[in-house]
Amino acid sequence: MTAPRLHAATSLAPLLQRARTRWRARHLAVGAAITISAVVLVLAAGSFALEAARFSPASITSARVILALVTAIVVGRWIAWPLMRRLPDERLALYLEERVPQLGGAVLTAVTLRPQGDTGHSAMLEHGLVADAMRRLGSSPAVPLLERPTTIRALSVAGAVIAIAAVAFQFGPTFLRTGAQRLLSPWQDAAASPV
Repeated sequence: MTAPRLHAATSLAPLLQRARTRWRARHLAVGAAITISAVVLVLAAGSFALEAARFSPASITSARVILALVTAIVVGRWIAWPLMRRLPDERLALYLEERVPQLGGAVLTAVTLRPQGDTGHSAMLEHGLVADAMRRLGSSPAVPLLERPTTIRALSVAGAVIAIAAVAFQFGPTFLRTGAQRLLSPWQDAAASPV
């Protein structure tokens, strides 16, 4: 009697999906920190430029366009692209093996198993490799914590940037607040909002 053939893609799928979710959460947190920082920098630079241009309608419109372009580019590059990008199981397994050396190549070996007819290895060998990978993934204390420090650090940076920006725009020079108000209200006509 032979053991049922287990394929790594079905047996390891829940464990790999959890790792993939942590990977995506890290990229989302880092992307959010970068996006928030970039928007705050463009708001500050735009406010300085608007002050130098005496809040002319043309300068307000130009600064709004620049803010929109920078925001779209940064969101596309640092948030949308990493979240939409497909992360194949083989690449995810390699990523896990690099980050958690205790896995000892078991996950990468199990994931690269592909049922291709008569491959020369037995069903029991395949079952054992997949079971070993699942055991190692499930028992390693480093795997659940894999991206937690980076995610927390990125979210802390994003929170700090928001707090500093709020203080700077609220209690800083008046032109910062006025410039941010003009830039963040594109529905108002630039010429109809004198300072």
